[in-house]
Amino acid sequence: TYQIIKGYPFNGTHVEDYRSCEDPDRAELNEAFKKPGVLDFHTDIHTNLDILYIGSSVAMQLSQGFQEATHSAKREVVRYAMRNIRFDWKGMHENTHISQTVDGGTVGALRLTGLFEEKGRDYVHDVAPRQGGGWFSSDAREMKRMVHTWKELNSLVGYAPSNSTCEVEVKNDELVQNGTSESITTCDQKNFDVLVYQIPVEWMSSEKQVLPSEYLERAVNLCFDEFGINTLILQTIPISMSLPNVSTAITTNENIWKYAKKFNGESINREETETRSQSTMKSSQKKILVMDVFSYSVAIFLENTIANGMIPVWFGRTLIRDLSQADDYQTYLNLTKKIDKILKSHHGGELSGEIFKNGYVCADNTCETYSRISYDGLHWCMKETSGRMNAGLACLIKCSLKELQEEDFYDCERYCNRQYMSLKPLSWEDAVKVTVEGQR
Repeated sequence: TYQIIKGYPFNGTHVEDYRSCEDPDRAELNEAFKKPGVLDFHTDIHTNLDILYIGSSVAMQLSQGFQEATHSAKREVVRYAMRNIRFDWKGMHENTHISQTVDGGTVGALRLTGLFEEKGRDYVHDVAPRQGGGWFSSDAREMKRMVHTWKELNSLVGYAPSNSTCEVEVKNDELVQNGTSESITTCDQKNFDVLVYQIPVEWMSSEKQVLPSEYLERAVNLCFDEFGINTLILQTIPISMSLPNVSTAITTNENIWKYAKKFNGESINREETETRSQSTMKSSQKKILVMDVFSYSVAIFLENTIANGMIPVWFGRTLIRDLSQADDYQTYLNLTKKIDKILKSHHGGELSGEIFKNGYVCADNTCETYSRISYDGLHWCMKETSGRMNAGLACLIKCSLKELQEEDFYDCERYCNRQYMSLKPLSWEDAVKVTVEGQR
C-alpha cells in the first residue's frame, strides 16, 4: 500500500548529505511551492517487493529516501566508495547498500559513475568514485543473496574483493555452485522484482549525453538478465547543472519514451508467439514504465526561475499553462524547447551548467540566498521533493501489475506522471490509501 500524508515527517535518516539543505540560512520555499498539496506531504509505503535502484549519487539519495518511506527495519552496506581526496568528500559514501522493509521486501541500490554496461562488469579501474561506470558483479550477487536470506554483512571498502564465502571457489567434493555445503543455504539468490534506472549522464561529456536507442537496448537487456526483474522503470533525464542545454535532455528523453513503447510492443508479440504454461503468473511479463523525472524538474525549474527573476513572469506562466495542457510526451517535450531560447535571450546568448545550477539553487536574483529545492543544481533537497518522487514510484509499481495488453496500462502510467511528476496540487480528500496487490 501507499498513502500520501500531509505534513508526514521526513527525517533523512539514511540520506547522505541530507543536512546540506537544512542550513538555516537557506530561504524558505517560495509561494508557488508552499501552495497546499504541492510539496507539503510525504508518502507512507508498505511493500514486500524487492526493489533496486541503479545510477549515480542521485539514485543513491532517491533510494535512501525510498528506504525511509518503506520503513526500513534493517539495513546493510555491501560496499563503501573509497574517499576521494580530490573532491574532499567527507568520509566514505555508500556504493552498494540494501534495506529490509517491515513488510519483508527489500530496497537496494548500486552506485554507478557512468552508464550501466557489460563492459563495466568487474572493471575495478572505473568503479566509484572513479569515473567510467565500473561495477562489481559480486556485489550484485550479494544483494540477491540478501533478498533471499537476510544477514549481517562485513562492509567492503573501495575496490576490495568480495569477502563472501559464496564467492570463494572451494576445491573439494562438497562444492555446490560457489559455496560449500555448510554455506549453501545463505548462498542461494533471489531476483529483484523491480529495477529503477537513473541514467547517470552527469558523468559523461556533453557530446555523449544524447543516448541512442542502441545504448538503451544494451542497458535494458543487462538489467533484465543480471537482476532477473519483471519490471524496469526508466527515469527520464532531468534539467541539471550537468547538461549543456535542455535540448540534450529532450533528445535523450524522446529516445527513452520511444524505446519503452517499442520494448513493450515486442514483449506482447513474444508472449503471443510462445506457448505459456498454465502456471505462468501474470507478473512474469517483462515490461518497461517511464518515470518522468524530467517533467518534475521542468515544473520546479520554471517556478524557481520565475521567483528568482531568471525568466520573465509572463513567459514562465504561459509555458506552465501550455505544459499542463499537453496530452502526450512529444507535445510536452516540444514545448520545453522554448526554455533554452528564453534563457539565452536573458543571459548573453550562451547557456552553461552554471545557469541551470542557478535556476535551482538561487532563491533571489542576486543568489544571495539559496533555495531548498536543490543544494547544488544536481541533487535534490529530499525533505522538500521526495514526497512526490516516492509517490510516483509507488504509483508506477501499481501500474506494473497490469498486463501490457490491458487498455488502461498506459493510462495508469500517464496518471502517475501527471499526478506526481509535476507540481499539480493534490486534493487531500482524494489522499486515500492505495493497495497494490501483486504476487512477490
